[in-house]
Amino acid sequence: RMAQPETIRVLLAEGADVIVAVPHSGINPNPRAGNDENAVFYLAQVDGVDAILSGHSHQVFPGKAYETLPDTDLSKGTIHGVPTVMAGSWGSHLGVVDLELKKAEGRWRVQDAKAEAREVKTLLPNGEQVFLDNNGEPLANGSVYFYIPTTETFKNTWQDAAQTILNTEAQRSKRFSM
Repeated sequence: RMAQPETIRVLLAEGADVIVAVPHSGINPNPRAGNDENAVFYLAQVDGVDAILSGHSHQVFPGKAYETLPDTDLSKGTIHGVPTVMAGSWGSHLGVVDLELKKAEGRWRVQDAKAEAREVKTLLPNGEQVFLDNNGEPLANGSVYFYIPTTETFKNTWQDAAQTILNTEAQRSKRFSM
């Protein structure tokens, strides 16, 4: 573990029992160079950090991409023993950190912990879209087109949230009937 920085010492001195770090930072075990963009691997080594909610690199932790990350337990979602979660991007996952706390010597302490990134599509069903006419009645059939606002130019639409697969002309106009 690394020595506590002044901020953590102050938080503990002012009565904080549990410290959850929320950095805009990803996870990378490369040697530190200073002003590191993905510093969560090292943040998890700081004494006094009880949990980490990370981001920035839009990956999913715990997840397969981190199978070879040193001192990591993917089944518990920990890095250096600290529960850590990174919930992907575009709302793809819900990050959950479960801390089991016990009061000892007047302070709450983490006894056990687990972190996981739950895939959202398993939590919520896909919404159903309804198209209405000018009177608020459901349309019986027709086409839906997407335009760039205030223009007559078609707007690109995508097959995936990462916007890497562009819809074709045929997919851009969705036919529907009831």
